[in-house]
Amino acid sequence: MSKNSFILHQDSLVILDKMTDEQAGQFIKIIYKFHKDGESNLKLDFAMEMAISPFLNQFKRDKIKYKNVCEARKLAGSAGGKQKVANASKSKQKVAKLAENDSDNDNDNDNVKEKTKVFKKPNLQEVKNYCLERKNTVNAQKFFDYYEAGEWKDAKGNQVKNWKQKLLTWESKQSDDGLNQAQSNINDSLIKSLQIITKDSLIDKITVSSSNKAVLHFKDKTDYEKLGKLDQAKREEIKNIISDSLKTSEFEFKY
Repeated sequence: MSKNSFILHQDSLVILDKMTDEQAGQFIKIIYKFHKDGESNLKLDFAMEMAISPFLNQFKRDKIKYKNVCEARKLAGSAGGKQKVANASKSKQKVAKLAENDSDNDNDNDNVKEKTKVFKKPNLQEVKNYCLERKNTVNAQKFFDYYEAGEWKDAKGNQVKNWKQKLLTWESKQSDDGLNQAQSNINDSLIKSLQIITKDSLIDKITVSSSNKAVLHFKDKTDYEKLGKLDQAKREEIKNIISDSLKTSEFEFKY
């Protein structure tokens, strides 16, 4: 099998920078002639021979290497398709085994890391700094004292792994409590306003359903019937006050 290409390494060609254009042209032509006709027909002066000898030697080594590769491929082909299939199967098994071992090693390493991970409890200033970073209203001192007294274990007695996550839970709960308190304040204000209009405590409380309806709760059916007997103007006023406060125009009634 003939070889119709050759390799020139860029870092070796810096020698061209030291040649004149005529010498560089001669250099390239000699390389071409070597690959076309062989080494025996080359006529070189001493300077050119010194410059081009490393290249010619590399070309010779490349040809030998190429010949060996071709012979090896030829022998492999003569072994037959069955052997190729068998070798491919063995290769796949080796790859699969290596992948399995790598996976096992990764899992083992992960387990070791997980087991050896040691919780480092924060100091009070770190808790305060994180609260400032979060711009929340969590009482850092209260949070720190709570977990410090419990040796940094959660409600189930498990060791805390991430104190920042616990603080986020406190933040979320405080936010929910704040919303609930705000809703309670709105509810109380509404009830008082409606008592003034009806001159009676007909409505016990007001909530908002999941479908965003205002739910009017009555202690019993009698109070519900009293509300229905109010004149149209008062009923309309009650409806408008609730709608403006709770941002809904739909109502439900429970007693």
